[in-house]
Amino acid sequence: MPIIEIALIQVRRGQEYQTGVPQLKPGEMAWAEDTENLYIGKRIVEGASNDSNSRILTEKDLNKIFQIAQASVAQANSSTAYRYRGDIPYGNQPGQLMSTTSTYANKLNNWVSLTDFNPVWPPFEGNDITTILQNAIGIIASNNLSSGVIFQNGTGVGPVPILIPAGNWTISASISLPPFTTLIGDGIGMTVLNYSSGDNSDNPMFQTVDAGGLSFTEGMETSNGENARHVSLRNMSLIIPSNSITDAAMISLDNVQDVYLENLFIGSTSTVDITSDSIGIKIRTSMIAGPDLTLLPSNNININNCIFNRIAQGIYNEGSVNRITIRDSEFNWLNQGISSYNTSTLNCVNGLIDNNKFENIATEAILIGTDTNVVTSYVVSSNNTFRNVGCDYEGEDSQITSVITFNDLGCQSINDYFDRLATATVDNSFSLWQPWVSGNATVKSGATYFKTLNVGETENIIKLPMAVKTQSATINYKLDNTVMTRTGTLTVNISKPSDGYSDVTDSYSYFESEENASTFLTFSTNLNFVIANYIILTCNNSSGLETTLEYTVDLIN
Repeated sequence: MPIIEIALIQVRRGQEYQTGVPQLKPGEMAWAEDTENLYIGKRIVEGASNDSNSRILTEKDLNKIFQIAQASVAQANSSTAYRYRGDIPYGNQPGQLMSTTSTYANKLNNWVSLTDFNPVWPPFEGNDITTILQNAIGIIASNNLSSGVIFQNGTGVGPVPILIPAGNWTISASISLPPFTTLIGDGIGMTVLNYSSGDNSDNPMFQTVDAGGLSFTEGMETSNGENARHVSLRNMSLIIPSNSITDAAMISLDNVQDVYLENLFIGSTSTVDITSDSIGIKIRTSMIAGPDLTLLPSNNININNCIFNRIAQGIYNEGSVNRITIRDSEFNWLNQGISSYNTSTLNCVNGLIDNNKFENIATEAILIGTDTNVVTSYVVSSNNTFRNVGCDYEGEDSQITSVITFNDLGCQSINDYFDRLATATVDNSFSLWQPWVSGNATVKSGATYFKTLNVGETENIIKLPMAVKTQSATINYKLDNTVMTRTGTLTVNISKPSDGYSDVTDSYSYFESEENASTFLTFSTNLNFVIANYIILTCNNSSGLETTLEYTVDLIN
């Protein structure tokens, strides 16, 4: 700004309460000795906004600022001054909103951040939040209760969700999850929890405990309202070291009911081979079921929109579990996807595995039960996609296991897509062929396949793997050329490889413009590949016309 005048600073002084403060000249200062206020004059003609004096803040004003702040805190804690969308009139008429008033303190306490317990900022890699997070939750160790957000020692306050802000954090020991724990991050790849203990400890990163802080190995309570329940983790990445050699689980769900795991990345972000026996989610139950399945300690477990990447197993269950749902998730580069092993009388009951993607799984994508203790489980796999599964990461020409193995009874595969089944519909020279689904199951693939049948040729239609027991394949088909249309159902009975036989029953109806045109296409099985554990369904076209074949495949094992 331009300099108007350089002159000696003039300071008036007097008693503000007695004479008041006169109008000062521009730049002139006045000191009030009784009030300890300092003023400076200004004028509009010199560019000021008005002609009144301006008071200058001094050291005396600092105490007033603190008093104002304290009054503001009291106002926030006591005054019902906050109302959602206070600019909208209260009421239930059009243009009104029935949101009530509350205190600012209550509004702020609706959410709790990890930073409320310690200013862990900035979130640099290696910043260990283990103790801070456990303090926030409220349980330090078994039977040593600490007042936190979740566990309030009977005060009746809480539980409140704990926000873990975006950052690259470290967890160095197991975190206990008592009843009603909810942890929420800012998203996959945003809130990243690195398990530094995962390379030298078999302890899980997170584990459920009962209301007294007891874990699975400490005899946790499984009833009487003290059991583990209502646990939720959302929107974060749980990372295990890429060079880990442990069998630790990232999340251990033990004797717990009503679990919601959503939008989680679990595993390693590295591209190196898997070197550990690590598990993404382990589910354990210490009791077997009685007549009422709802009383099982492990009940109603929901896993949605999660990513399991480069660990040994995605989800592992051991013991009796009622109602587990796994939806909209991805399983990538694992030794095994989902496995569940039964107890003496019961396994994972009423399970649903729906709309997931399995890619590059060395052995089975889904393994339910054992062949030595067959029970009834009622597990359904539906609308899933399986690519390069059971091939030890080598592709479909190196099949070593089935894609799905249902050892237990009552299991189904419905509308699942198998790359292996798609490959089975074309000619190839594979010498080894494993079933896409083996064990005790009903398979309804839902996919439709097409084949062109050349004139005078016997075409290979599909390879049907031979399991350890007899099987039945149902193939619904449609044949079509310029003089006829034929629709039918093939029933193919397939023996065990040791017996080596099969037969085909063909039931069909037709429309034809030339007599007997529909009879010139016949189906049979080629048994030359029984030694390689599969047979081939063929169709001979002696109609003299190129014919298209459209078909679906269902199996009963």
